[in-house]
Amino acid sequence: MKKIFLTLVTFLFSTGLHAQYTAPPSRTVYALAQLYVFHFWTGSNYSLSNDANRQAIIAFQKLTGLPRTGKLTDSTIARIARWRLPAAHDSMHRYHIEVDLNHQVLFVVDSLDAIAHILSISSGSGKAFDFPGKGTEFARTPRGRFTVFYKVTGWKKSPLGLMFDPMYFRGGFAVHGSQSVPSTPVSHGCIRIPMFAAAEMFRESPIGTPVIVFGENPEP
Repeated sequence: MKKIFLTLVTFLFSTGLHAQYTAPPSRTVYALAQLYVFHFWTGSNYSLSNDANRQAIIAFQKLTGLPRTGKLTDSTIARIARWRLPAAHDSMHRYHIEVDLNHQVLFVVDSLDAIAHILSISSGSGKAFDFPGKGTEFARTPRGRFTVFYKVTGWKKSPLGLMFDPMYFRGGFAVHGSQSVPSTPVSHGCIRIPMFAAAEMFRESPIGTPVIVFGENPEP
């Protein structure tokens, strides 16, 4: 039902016929429908209390340099109305994952090099921390071209905390679900993704999936 309605919303607003529509959709419904069309990972309804919808708004705000409030402010809605989906960072002609450290978002890219999903993340904070048994380390996310080489279903306890459905791409670094995905980089170096997306990402990303990480880690 949501897909049918958002198709109508997109058609009306793209053709100008919304001026003749007697009961135009609310600004919230329009904005969330557009984020869905732009492949942000939205929820199954149009509620702003839905965590997926809130994270989709934050992901959009991250990409456009707006304050990361998770709220549909006038400036956010205005930017959504004129936004255009960017191109993928790498053209690999195969399914892969791209992580933009600067904007703190993850892109799922399909085999046609089109962005299929956009998801808010939290990566390495850049800060020093005490790694049990190793001493002082810096919370930096590895940058470069990697592949998923190992996966663990469900919760995995690591020396630095719990990870859900981790997909390891270099050493102990993984893309994994977390119950805490703030709008800023706070992890020890892993790439945290929201729980609502973790299981599907795990299913869609087999071992061998390329992972491209670009941008900069925060300074310590």
